[in-house]
Amino acid sequence: MYKANQMQSSSLTAEEKKKKFEEQYLQHESLLHKKAVEKRERQEKSKDPKEGMLHIKKEFDLQHQGIREQITAFDKTTGSVAKVSQDLEILHQFYLDSNFALNSYDKQQYKEQLQKLSGDIQSLALLLKPKKKFKFSENRKKKEVTQPKETPIPEKKPENPAVSAMFNIESIQQKVGETITLSKSELIQSTYKIIDNSESSISISGPLETVYLYNNKDCTINLGPVRSSVFVEKCDNCTINLMAQQIRIHNSSGSTFLIYSASKSIIENCTALSFGQYAYSYPALEEDVQASGF
Repeated sequence: MYKANQMQSSSLTAEEKKKKFEEQYLQHESLLHKKAVEKRERQEKSKDPKEGMLHIKKEFDLQHQGIREQITAFDKTTGSVAKVSQDLEILHQFYLDSNFALNSYDKQQYKEQLQKLSGDIQSLALLLKPKKKFKFSENRKKKEVTQPKETPIPEKKPENPAVSAMFNIESIQQKVGETITLSKSELIQSTYKIIDNSESSISISGPLETVYLYNNKDCTINLGPVRSSVFVEKCDNCTINLMAQQIRIHNSSGSTFLIYSASKSIIENCTALSFGQYAYSYPALEEDVQASGF
């Protein structure tokens, strides 16, 4: 029997021996991986849930403190709002990945801390907004023929300072009678502003971080889930589908809002608004909702 096996082994070519060895090696590696996975599963099951919560709290607090220190020590000449915003997005993603292990109270606490950081970063953006410089004209002798003074045209500024601060974000603006649809793959940034549109239909089928809606008239606007806040200002006679952690509506009239909000909405200086349940749908909506932490 031994001689038969020896003869069979010696009859294999070098290539066949190599292939046989690779198969045996892969089987061995697969077995080791399976045992490692089973061991990790046993360890996870035996863990105290409080340990996981403490680990999440420690990591969240560490990242939160780092962002807070950046905001406190922010320098207008050398500071980067983009860097602080990126760190906040990393922290928000950590929260989304970990909230399955948190209780309702901790989830709410972390949401409020994230919203506070987001508001403080928007304030930093305001600091970087260039201010108009003034200078006094020198006293000069009057000429024999004086030129008539031109009446300066006042610059139009948004009433919501958050909109004017976000000058580097992607926008959909000044559309009249158009239909705009963006899929997840077509999104350039996670933050958008939709401003100065009329009689248009605008739909974004994908998850977003923050959205600003300003000065839209007679429009239909549909948004996928927004992880942070939606700011609405001067939107009249519109139909708007929103899903967000927080919704703020100001100085708007005659619009219908179909919403889902994870926190209490803020409505100020508005008239003739109506509200209903969020009704926008697209193929990947359920996946995006879960990924956004709703």
